[in-house]
Amino acid sequence: MAVKTFKRMTPVLVKAAADYTSIPAKTIMSKSRERYVCYTRFALMWVIRSEIGLSLLRIAEELGLSDHSTVINGLKRAEDLMKKSEAFRNLVEHLSDIVLKEAA
Repeated sequence: MAVKTFKRMTPVLVKAAADYTSIPAKTIMSKSRERYVCYTRFALMWVIRSEIGLSLLRIAEELGLSDHSTVINGLKRAEDLMKKSEAFRNLVEHLSDIVLKEAA
């Protein structure tokens, strides 16, 4: 998927994650380190990287994170959560479905 298309996807994915988790989009995009907020951001990072294929730096920019190393850490955490948490996998699946629908 092209980067131009992703520009349109950022607010769509954040809103979908907010609706799914009942966490306000503003909180998801904030610097909050609350576990449930971080897990939601990890899911967004995972979907953006795996489904859209953006660079680590671009993901950091789009999600308002400090730099690419934050995304590296987030992706490692997401990988662990994919193995351990059904709720996390369900969120990732939900967000991936939205990307696929938008791409169609």
